[in-house]
Amino acid sequence: MKNYDTAAAVACLGGVFLDILKGGDIGLSGFEREAVLVGHMTIAAAAALALESYDGELCASLPAGSRIHERRPRTLATTFGDLAFARRVCVDRYGNTFAPLDGAIDLARNARVSPHAQEFLVDAASEGSYAKAAHFMEAAGGSSVSARTVMNVMRLVQARLTADHMVGEV
Repeated sequence: MKNYDTAAAVACLGGVFLDILKGGDIGLSGFEREAVLVGHMTIAAAAALALESYDGELCASLPAGSRIHERRPRTLATTFGDLAFARRVCVDRYGNTFAPLDGAIDLARNARVSPHAQEFLVDAASEGSYAKAAHFMEAAGGSSVSARTVMNVMRLVQARLTADHMVGEV
């Protein structure tokens, strides 16, 4: 992991966590549970802000003949909870639509589950059932997903692996 300057975030969260401790007699278990919940909500909000800012930077230098068409909301299930953000959809000079942010971060057009959450669900489902994998992600503070979503993730990963294998044989 890179060495990011997290001092300001630590200072802010430290104050929030102190407020949690002072807020009532919840004990260490209650404090830990509340700190993780607040931490995940903070991560989701900060990640949305970062994605939207990055999208703005990307759209500041569009290819010639391209223009911003609209802003569309997007929500992804992640390991830290639902990540809701808006990103710009652009139109090139030929009328094709594209989302610069999606391309920059390798996010599939119709993805509903983040790549990292997909990895988590695949690992969890390989050790048990789809329902247990969904439960484990939510219990760990991630988004709530259904067993059917886990099954769809498993199928998507299987299709990718099959396609990669087929390409390797050519």
